[in-house]
Amino acid sequence: MDEKELKSVLDDILSTTAAMRAEHEKGLEEARKAGEEHAETKQIVDRMAHEIGELELRFQRLSLERPSEKVTTPEMKAFLEWARSGRIGPDEAKLLRLGDDETGGYFAPVDFVDSLIEAATIEEPLLSLVSVRRTMRASVAAPTRTQRAVAVWDADQDFTTETTGPKYGREEIPTHGAHAIVDIEREDLEDTTFDLEADLRREWARGFGIIDGVAVVTGSGVARPKGITLDTDVETINSGTSGALTYAGFLNAVDALKPGYRANATWVLNRTSIGDARLIQDAASHYIWTADLTVGSPGTILGFPYRISENVAAIAAAAKAVLFGDFSQGYWLVERLAVEVQRDEYTQWPKVRFKARRRVGGQVVLPEAIKIIVLSV
Repeated sequence: MDEKELKSVLDDILSTTAAMRAEHEKGLEEARKAGEEHAETKQIVDRMAHEIGELELRFQRLSLERPSEKVTTPEMKAFLEWARSGRIGPDEAKLLRLGDDETGGYFAPVDFVDSLIEAATIEEPLLSLVSVRRTMRASVAAPTRTQRAVAVWDADQDFTTETTGPKYGREEIPTHGAHAIVDIEREDLEDTTFDLEADLRREWARGFGIIDGVAVVTGSGVARPKGITLDTDVETINSGTSGALTYAGFLNAVDALKPGYRANATWVLNRTSIGDARLIQDAASHYIWTADLTVGSPGTILGFPYRISENVAAIAAAAKAVLFGDFSQGYWLVERLAVEVQRDEYTQWPKVRFKARRRVGGQVVLPEAIKIIVLSV
């Protein structure tokens, strides 16, 4: 993380926000006097909102980036030697587990897989909020609560009589196959100064981060994880205005979330929605977006931090445009520890193709921990 660059981007965000709000106030005054906002003023506000969205994405990426640490374990050295040359000695082969005998792939070292998953969160920050469960099995059984505990007054029921207690069930979360491909020049593999580990991690993290992000938000649940917005058990909150973010929508989402989940609650919304959220005021004419670097984002909305996800719907009529809640309790992303890597030096000559194969699943496990704002009446 480059603190100096992060501070510079934050300053740009704050100054652009102040300028945009000034233009917005100007437009409101124009509407009061002439019945409508001047087209030029609206264009300026829209342009600044777009600039802020780009700055927000840059800030988020910078805040999530971590220094890349070289993995120096014997397993990693053996893996990279095989990846560069296609050959592996008997001693090195003992360090790596063979994947599919027919394809000649090896399983990537666990340390490399861990760094791969961490890097994927830069492509989809929502992945840093959900609960990631690691397994060696094809599926994971997630606990589900089917009945809540009930308390009663002593005067209404004898103390020795058992009250209704909580009931729990279990639901299987299956993992689904996915793969990402990287083609690397043969000359680069022969160059000992070429950072093969970083290149593979960066490209596979980008590929897996993109498809995981889409799945966590809008996945159908068929041959991929099931997305939050497609889970009918997750409560939706109407914004009160078709195709627009509103103060009432944000406030009602907070009120609908039980206090136990608010301590770790985060907003997740599209980049283009941030500009609109910065212009929303409460009943006392105070802006609901306020600057606060301490929460890991440039500011908060009604006191809660936020993340930008390009997979959340943009502003439009009936769009599910904002997610809110404690995603670590509400959603499980299941990752199989094993990531098989196949090396193909023939079909893409003179490049060498690397294919990473993995299995991942996911679904909402506690619907009450998440709310969705829908832009409708």
